[in-house]
Amino acid sequence: MTNSKPTVSLRSTLPVPASTDKVFQWNEAMDVGDAIKDPRLAVREAVESPVDFPAITKILVPEDSVTLAVDPNIPSLVEVVGGIVDSLPLADLGYVRILLSEEATEETIESLRVSLPEAVAVVRHQGDQQEDLAYLAANEAGDPLYLNKDLTHADFVLPVVLKRSATYLDSPWQAGGVSPALSDTTSRKRFRYERMMRPGTADKEAFQVSALLGFQLLVVAEVDSGGNLIRVRSGTVPGLEKEFGTEAAGQEIGEDLLHDLVLAYVDGDAQQQSWENLARSLDVARGEVRPGGTIVLVTALEEKPTGALRRLQEMRTGDEDDLRKFLLKVTDRQASTAALLLDAQREGRLLLYSKLPGERIEPLGLGAIEDATALQRVVDSHESCLIIRNAQFANGRKTKRKGS
Repeated sequence: MTNSKPTVSLRSTLPVPASTDKVFQWNEAMDVGDAIKDPRLAVREAVESPVDFPAITKILVPEDSVTLAVDPNIPSLVEVVGGIVDSLPLADLGYVRILLSEEATEETIESLRVSLPEAVAVVRHQGDQQEDLAYLAANEAGDPLYLNKDLTHADFVLPVVLKRSATYLDSPWQAGGVSPALSDTTSRKRFRYERMMRPGTADKEAFQVSALLGFQLLVVAEVDSGGNLIRVRSGTVPGLEKEFGTEAAGQEIGEDLLHDLVLAYVDGDAQQQSWENLARSLDVARGEVRPGGTIVLVTALEEKPTGALRRLQEMRTGDEDDLRKFLLKVTDRQASTAALLLDAQREGRLLLYSKLPGERIEPLGLGAIEDATALQRVVDSHESCLIIRNAQFANGRKTKRKGS
């Protein structure tokens, strides 16, 4: 056991345990190259020289309506979106809209609005507002597929996504980030049901939606474990797979590489500090921790738990199976995060460092870590510790069990 004092990361104000021979840092293959110094210029150059596709200016015609379907969690978002808008012939086009998922904060929306020309509208999707939705088609089961109308009505749709494998909340980047993020709440419920009950088929509808929507070009941003943009490319999915590779979530690692304790950090500004990004980080950490081990989610989260998250309190007095059934049916935005927390609590110990008081999170089944000293005590009490910075951007892995 060490008596060293915990340090504070220069990248954020989140506490970091003292370095010892039992504390390991997450190393991903993606951590190659330097941070992009001028993201706006890099994005504009990428859009003007796509992989296996003509430049965007050569495929747009006068009066075309354009929608950029943008993941609001992309770092340097204002510069990334600005670089794309710089490449558009705005004076010749119809409407141009920046469509963000429900995760976008008011600050994120406002920062885009003040940085873009007045001709460009910034819109946040609302999956429960029927007037904002339009019918696309029926899925293979005959269920209606509804998307934000700015997608179905646009002449040209350009998804702008993070290079991310499938997560508990997301389809892989190749599906364009449209479904379930920009779908109606019923579609989101179907996605969650498949993730919980049939994870191998959960992305099928998302790829069907992308095929029906018919986008041929997308912009993909790659982020390293420091939260820096290190590569941005545009092109077709096959072309970009040649650039980025085709690795999928579920890459297997041996049990001997797992750790007793995993610290999964949600670094970054207020946009990053969401329950959804907490869930993405937890999803990654689950693949790195030994059975019965401890996961600590280290965040600056201050968003109060609402909706389905509050139903986790029923675990203390109610039936877990009944709660799971409820989470399969509800259309609440936080239901997927609640379902993941429910599963993780069954597998091991789950702790949270955040800006929320303990009385807010402990009823959810999460242990509260109040300060850096308490975090260091947790580290000292375990044989090995893995630190994953910016875990919300990482690609998760699964454990290859002995004998399997």
